[in-house]
Amino acid sequence: MAMRTMNRLEQVHETVRAALNALAAAPDWLLAQAEPGWFERYETRVADYRLPKNKAERIQLGHEIGADGNSVLGAVHSPAAPGWLRDLPAVQTLRHVWIQQYVTFRAAHASSRRASTGSGGGV
Repeated sequence: MAMRTMNRLEQVHETVRAALNALAAAPDWLLAQAEPGWFERYETRVADYRLPKNKAERIQLGHEIGADGNSVLGAVHSPAAPGWLRDLPAVQTLRHVWIQQYVTFRAAHASSRRASTGSGGGV
């Protein structure tokens, strides 16, 4: 169970990280959209640091990453965003992974599909 959770956290973290790296092709736009903590949270690969061992901390991290991914997708799909950003492969991957891993209840809230269906251990 813990290994699946870690793999899920690694997947969603690296997916956001890849999307942000791809969006750096529009640096001024990305800087205007960036939320506090994005650059610190996603500057390094998840394999380069330890994920939380505590279940509650893993769930919290999963929620933070989910909210970050929702924010990235919302910004990219806003009318003010350059249209070509939506077509970046890393952004398309982010959208697909979020469909698989998160259920969005409100525009600003993402929850793990596993947590929302009660079918597993959180994130």
